[in-house]
Amino acid sequence: MSKTIAHAAAKIAALSLSRDRTAQHQCFRIKNLHAEEIINLVNTWPSVSESAGLNNVRLLVTDSLDGRIASQFVSEEGNTITYYRNHNPDGLIYVESSVQSDEQGLQNMFSLRDSNFLDKSFDEYIGTGKGVPGLLVDEAWRHSGASGEVPDLLRSKLLLIIHLIHPDVEPVPVRRFIAFIELACTLWINHDRIIDDGVANQLVGQALLALEFFPDMLWSDSGSEVRIKRRLEMNSRHADLIDGVSELSGEEIATRAQAVRFRNQDGSPMSALESNKWRTLCAKYGLTPNEDLRSQIPYEIFSQLFVKDTAGMRLGDRVRAEIEDS
Repeated sequence: MSKTIAHAAAKIAALSLSRDRTAQHQCFRIKNLHAEEIINLVNTWPSVSESAGLNNVRLLVTDSLDGRIASQFVSEEGNTITYYRNHNPDGLIYVESSVQSDEQGLQNMFSLRDSNFLDKSFDEYIGTGKGVPGLLVDEAWRHSGASGEVPDLLRSKLLLIIHLIHPDVEPVPVRRFIAFIELACTLWINHDRIIDDGVANQLVGQALLALEFFPDMLWSDSGSEVRIKRRLEMNSRHADLIDGVSELSGEEIATRAQAVRFRNQDGSPMSALESNKWRTLCAKYGLTPNEDLRSQIPYEIFSQLFVKDTAGMRLGDRVRAEIEDS
């Protein structure tokens, strides 16, 4: 994860400084990166700057991070970002590991924070129509050990999900998004058969776990983007044990798990043995919601705790009806 966000930050900074190569004393400020991300940013900057023709741009970090940053990349104590900007006419990238003393004077300076990766602030800099989320997908694919370009099928589905979820369903922190796309890339790379649209949906549906959702192989079966968005929203709410506007207690979830008649996708009742397995897992999740338990429960199972008991309807139709009525 740290390499994905670090390489993306380096490329955004390079693209920003490349927009006006005639300007002097340009400065690009990077904030709110974690220590490992800063270290990876420093390590990758030489190759990124060379590719962008920015060899003379200086990169400085405000702290050595216990000696893990080489001294030539560490600002001297007492010298501010304003000082370094004024003394580096070819450009400066200034990476802050803490709040700076001249913070008030820096409000109008180009700054990249962790919150900016998904807020469209720098999408126009990427220039390919994919925005920063697309750049993050590229980096996640590369750092997952894959060769070549990201498959269009994978890219389109990952970007569709973040487009539908963030920020309308819920704000997604960039590191959670990276965890999601890195898991999806890993699942894709490790799949040893041909990946068509249906398999792609299953692999991406498994990766929803990293967004703190239930894995959902059927996430795109609803068809239209409106219905897909609604299903993702309900998945998010149910993972947080929310039904409508009410947060359910562990005891209420356990009660529902005991009462529900679990059904297969074709609407037929599950066997007693299989139903008991899901009742136990759902009840445990209600009492102690965590990723390990969530990974064991497909959303098509957990969602049945929230579906009206409509006799005669196939399970998929019942779930869709509940999603549309909610």
